[in-house]
Amino acid sequence: MRYLALKELIQTETYKLICAENEEYWRHKFYVLLDRQELRRADYYIDKLNSDWPENIELTSAMVINDFANWSDETVDPLDVVERKILIEHGKPFNGKCGSGIESYYCRFEEIKAQRAREATAHNKQVHQEK
Repeated sequence: MRYLALKELIQTETYKLICAENEEYWRHKFYVLLDRQELRRADYYIDKLNSDWPENIELTSAMVINDFANWSDETVDPLDVVERKILIEHGKPFNGKCGSGIESYYCRFEEIKAQRAREATAHNKQVHQEK
C-alpha cells in the first residue's frame, strides 16, 4: 500500500511523530465508524441479487480498512501509563463542564472497590477461622 511505503521513507523524528499522530487520529475515526451492528454480519457485504458473484464490497478493501482501524499487537494503550492518583493530585480531571459527573463516577468506583475489599477481607477471615 502506498501509505505504508511513503511512511517508511520518513527520516526525521519530528515528521515520524506527526505521521504517527495523524495515523492514530484516522485509525480512531475508522474504528468508530466501523462500530455498527450491520457490519458484523456477512449479509452487509454480500450482493444477494447476484448469486454468480455475490461480492458487494471488494473483500481485500474491507480487510485492509478493518486492519487499519485496529491497533497492532505492539501498540501500547496510552492510558496504561497514566497514574490516576497523580492525575487527581496534579491535574484537573474534575474541572470543567463534565467534571462533576466524572467525579461522581470516580467516587462510585471507589465505593465499589472499598466494598469488594471489605468482602474479600471478611471472606478470608472466615476461611481462616474454619481451618
